[in-house]
Amino acid sequence: MGSLTDRRPAALSSREKFDSFCHLADELLNIFLFALLALEVGVVKFSGEALWLGVLAIPLVLISRAVSVQVPFVLLGQRQNWLPFTRRLMIWGGLRGAISVALAFTVPPGPQQELFLVLTYVEVVFSIIVQGLTVGKLAAQAGTAAPGEAAG
Repeated sequence: MGSLTDRRPAALSSREKFDSFCHLADELLNIFLFALLALEVGVVKFSGEALWLGVLAIPLVLISRAVSVQVPFVLLGQRQNWLPFTRRLMIWGGLRGAISVALAFTVPPGPQQELFLVLTYVEVVFSIIVQGLTVGKLAAQAGTAAPGEAAG
C-alpha cells in the first residue's frame, strides 16, 4: 500500500504556475476587450461605401504583409535555411484581431475614426473567417511538403 504522498499530483514549478497565470490573464483580457468591442459595434455606422473600402483594403493588407515578410527573407536568405512554406504561412497566418481594433480606437473621434473602425472590422472579420479557417490547411500542406521544395 502506497503512502499518502504517492496519491498527490506533482507540485507545479514556479515557471508552470507563472505560465498558467499569464495564459489565464491573456484569456480574461481578450474576453474583456471583445466584450467592449461588441458594445462598440452597435454604435459604429457601417455605410456601404466604408464596407466597400474595407473589402478593397483586404488585398492591400495582404500585399503589404507580403512585402514586409519578403524583405527579411531577401536580406537573410543567404544566412538562413528556411523551411518550405515559411513565407506563405507568415503571410497568410498573420491574423489580426483585437489589437487592430483597439488601435483604430486611438484615432481621434470623428468621421475618420468611424471609417478606420469599419475598415478594421472588415479586415478582422476576413482574417477570422477566411484566413483563420484556411491557415490550418496551409499548415498541413507545409507539414507534408517535400524536403527539397523551395522555401515559399
